[in-house]
Amino acid sequence: MKSELKIAIIGGGPSGMMSAIALARKGVEVALIEKSSWPIDKVCGEGIMPSGVEILKEFGVFELIDSKFYRKFVGINYIDCLGKGKARGEFQSGTGYVVRRTALSQALYKKACEYPSISLHPFTEFINFKLDDSKITVYVRDDSSGSEQSIENFDYIIGCDGIRSRVRKIANMDSSPPSDKKRIGARAHFKMAPWSDCVDVWWNKGIECYVAPVSEEIVEFVFGWDHDVVKPQGKGKSSGLESGLFSFFPELEKKVEGVEKLSPLRSYGPLPTGSKGPIQGQVILVGDSCLFFDPITGEGLSLSFEQSKLLAENIFSLGHASGVQSYISKIVNIKTNYLRVTSLALVFTYFPWVRRVALWILSFCPSIFNHMLEVNMGRRKIWQFSRSRLLKTQ
Repeated sequence: MKSELKIAIIGGGPSGMMSAIALARKGVEVALIEKSSWPIDKVCGEGIMPSGVEILKEFGVFELIDSKFYRKFVGINYIDCLGKGKARGEFQSGTGYVVRRTALSQALYKKACEYPSISLHPFTEFINFKLDDSKITVYVRDDSSGSEQSIENFDYIIGCDGIRSRVRKIANMDSSPPSDKKRIGARAHFKMAPWSDCVDVWWNKGIECYVAPVSEEIVEFVFGWDHDVVKPQGKGKSSGLESGLFSFFPELEKKVEGVEKLSPLRSYGPLPTGSKGPIQGQVILVGDSCLFFDPITGEGLSLSFEQSKLLAENIFSLGHASGVQSYISKIVNIKTNYLRVTSLALVFTYFPWVRRVALWILSFCPSIFNHMLEVNMGRRKIWQFSRSRLLKTQ
């Protein structure tokens, strides 16, 4: 199947590659422009919720991931360093996987190469775009030669270029982020055996650490903190961001002491970003370029995959006002639960006493935690919680 549409995608991360694959499955011609090359790494949590895993399997990507760089997890553990409370929630539909970002990127690249309708442009920097006679011209710079050139006759341009999206800025689609908090993220990998079948979230005041088992010998540590509340630099046994971050979590600090580090600590932020919407004329935003609140619920990758799938399913109706409104409504719907659950989780960060009470309730009634995990994935509405579920024990 081949359509007459021609689309430029800016950004070759998971949202860009998945959008290209989803559109190619519909017969759309895609030019994907990426400033570096594959595989691409990024400072992020590497856990993928069951909803995201299902899309990877549906599109034939999961089977291409190197099995040495993924490990399944069955749910989420919350651990409070201050109140010593614990709670465990398990997925009720499907299994999550922690996937090393470079292995995911490589698998997406392999799948994209299977489609003749996808042309990949690595080491190509996106500069600008211009709309003329209902067609888009994209201006790029070749990294090897430094020369600028134009690529013409696109029907749409899709920004998949992250929270600092240049596409969003040029299209004047910037908007206030969903939060004014200056949240920062940092990540490192250590060579060690995992000790949990879940992703563990450790909490202190204003800061969290996510411990994700990537494989049988790789564990990822991801930190999230509010720059206005927590100052980790120079706080540890020695100066430096890494020692400062681990000093908030003494048990984890002991676990990594003397352990080989597989990747350096890298940080990124501030994290929240917003846009005026997922589509404006012939400009479409997907993934973090459209909206990014906070990584605290680990839903980012799954959300971007869902948006990519929705885009492909609706691409032929976006030339009509009714089709645009329908698409916007669907995107808003999948974002709503994410915003609600993320807002609730951030309350746990800023108000430890609320967290202590909540963890006590969740430990006593784990079915509530299970329910919220399903809500976070958009598989249940927050009010769809029956008394029978409340009384159900694990």
